[in-house]
Amino acid sequence: PMISANGVSFTFPENQWAAANGLPVDRNYNKLAAAIAEVGSAADVYEENVESLSFRNAFAIVGFSFDETLTDVKKVTLVGNNGEILNGTYDIASDAKVSLTSNGKTMANLVYDSGASFTPKYKYYMVIAPTTFSKGFNLYLTLADGTQLVKSSPVKEYVFGANTVNDLKVLTKSEFVSPFS
Repeated sequence: PMISANGVSFTFPENQWAAANGLPVDRNYNKLAAAIAEVGSAADVYEENVESLSFRNAFAIVGFSFDETLTDVKKVTLVGNNGEILNGTYDIASDAKVSLTSNGKTMANLVYDSGASFTPKYKYYMVIAPTTFSKGFNLYLTLADGTQLVKSSPVKEYVFGANTVNDLKVLTKSEFVSPFS
């Protein structure tokens, strides 16, 4: 993160590295979470001798796990059906408002940097910009043999807001189809 006159500048990469039961990391193994302290101003903190701060996440978290029918998943990709921007470089203002400044990407990928497959029953998370999927979204799985599977949400509006975990629950192979069918 970089601190600027506008707040904090933070880059969420298109590719995130999975951590079982934890938040994903970037290439430098930094946890991907942009927690913002909720205070009025630095003067308020100084004058009131604030001893503790409350934090909230300025981004949305997407959570899921796999059942035992999905033991060979190598990559998970989330894509909105209406070109929604899910990651890039953002300024996070002191009021925790998030605004894209550059490199907006329309997909988020979660992989293990070691090339390992996801382990069933562990919880996995990816971090995305707060967004409204106005026409739903697709979740793609890439398997060890290169096969791709897709699960499409119903075509409706989904709000993935800041400071929320959007739980997609336990994913099973029977929920997915070939994107070419």
